[in-house]
Amino acid sequence: MKQPPGLLISAPSSGTGKTTVMLGLLRAMRDKGLEVQPFKSGPDYIDPAFHLAAAGRNSYNLDSWAMSDALMEKLVALSDGSDLILTEAGGLMLDEENTKLLYNKKNLLNPFFIASSIAAILSFLKIIFFRL
Repeated sequence: MKQPPGLLISAPSSGTGKTTVMLGLLRAMRDKGLEVQPFKSGPDYIDPAFHLAAAGRNSYNLDSWAMSDALMEKLVALSDGSDLILTEAGGLMLDEENTKLLYNKKNLLNPFFIASSIAAILSFLKIIFFRL
């Protein structure tokens, strides 16, 4: 079965509302009749319980430090039958290992969106710090 498209919810740090956005998207998509497979990137074992409540589908951690590639492949394969994969990033927007793994091996990220996010953050920081 073909893997569904994916979207990564990320931010430059913890405490920025990623989980709130993730839960809102999961519930809204579920209410529209979409099957969304949630994942959490990194070692967080609380958020997947919230994902389950919002999506009605089990959420799994994808942690390239603690899991083998084979285990992660099996977890991603659980997305079969869903319309979309929605992944909540860990506390750092570009957790290098997980980001490389998700993009290179699982095709869950689009490098254009990462570049756009970086450009937006740099533009924001320029305004804040340099008042330009």
